[in-house]
Amino acid sequence: MAVFGGVSSDITQYTAELFSYYQIPYCGPMQGSPSLSDKNNYPYFIRPVQGVFVPVHFFKF
Repeated sequence: MAVFGGVSSDITQYTAELFSYYQIPYCGPMQGSPSLSDKNNYPYFIRPVQGVFVPVHFFKF
């Protein structure tokens, strides 16, 4: 099982901490907070692309 989602970095930080506690992988594709890259606090959080400006590229085409 894994969880995909997250709207903002603030909400994602809370949910990533919760899912990490239960060892559930959590993918947040558009969160730009650098603190989410800290694998000591969020070991089960993954981001398929880095940076907050990535969504602009998706909508550009």
